Amino acid sequence: MKIIRDHNNKTENFEQESKKLKSKLEFHYSSLLFDEFELNKKLKKIESLDSKLDLKIKEKNKINGIIVALEAKLSNEAFGAKEFNNKLHKFLGRDNIELKFDSNIKGYKIIRDDDEADNLSEGEKTAISFVYFITKLKENDNKIENSIIVVDDPISSFDSNNLFSAYSFLKNECEKAKQLFVITHNFTYFKLVRDWFNPRKKRTSFYLIEANIEENKRFSQLKRISNSLIEYNSEYHFIFSQLYQYKDKTITSTDAYLIGNLLRKLLEAFLSFKYPLKRSDFKTLCNDAIEDAQLREKIYRFINKYSHNQTIEFFGLEDDTVLSESDTIINNVFEKIIKKIDEKHFNEMVKMVENG
Repeated sequence: MKIIRDHNNKTENFEQESKKLKSKLEFHYSSLLFDEFELNKKLKKIESLDSKLDLKIKEKNKINGIIVALEAKLSNEAFGAKEFNNKLHKFLGRDNIELKFDSNIKGYKIIRDDDEADNLSEGEKTAISFVYFITKLKENDNKIENSIIVVDDPISSFDSNNLFSAYSFLKNECEKAKQLFVITHNFTYFKLVRDWFNPRKKRTSFYLIEANIEENKRFSQLKRISNSLIEYNSEYHFIFSQLYQYKDKTITSTDAYLIGNLLRKLLEAFLSFKYPLKRSDFKTLCNDAIEDAQLREKIYRFINKYSHNQTIEFFGLEDDTVLSESDTIINNVFEKIIKKIDEKHFNEMVKMVENG
């Protein structure tokens, strides 16, 4: 009876029984091939590669996270550019130039009138650099009150309008600095900073960097500033006081170029005021002011040689005939020109120097 039941079972469930037999055959042949094709080693290699793939995926995700963070930071800086542009527009007095964040290059472009700027003037470049420098001082929550700041001639290449903007911007942004150094060669800017700093404050100091020549070598010295620059609002007072210290002294080759420039500035200022119709022509000013032809030629030759030279020659000056004749040149300018033309003015200027 069992044989009959088994037979009937296989007949009635033929398809299912066939699958069981096929499965046994598959396992049989697979077991034969498992060792022949080193499937065990290959499976282990797959597991190893899967593990390495997982590590790479984690590294990729980590890098993507860094990228997202940087892009977020750049996006924040793009918002910070609005503050920068506001300051730049106030500085320039116009709003046609700005920094604009470009998401494609992940950086900034300088834009003028909606187009990329490629012809900025030197003054505009200086303005952008100056505003950027001051803005960077406040980066990462840095406090101006804790900062020592050095600003070297921030008004280079500026016109008169930007000069006042530069002063106003610096004062507004850096007035509370722990210590502030401002270096300039522009007298108008110096006056603005001088009045802001207030020379009468105990914690304020003013110095002059003076260039000299010694043994054919140029060097600079830091000196206390002349009182004429502190007490008076005219560069003329300072030039007069600087030249007065050489009065009755022999001019050396070391002093010649400095004095040549100072003399030209002094005479141009004084004679232009006295002879306003001839103020654009220094030669004519000298002709009208100096009656003594020999004195006029001597002074004019000295000034021409030692001011505004394209090339300065430091060698052989001891034998220079112009220099050798100039032992009293400053005294002659003071006594025979300025004093002769306006004695009251001269006496007041001398009093100012001697009291300083």
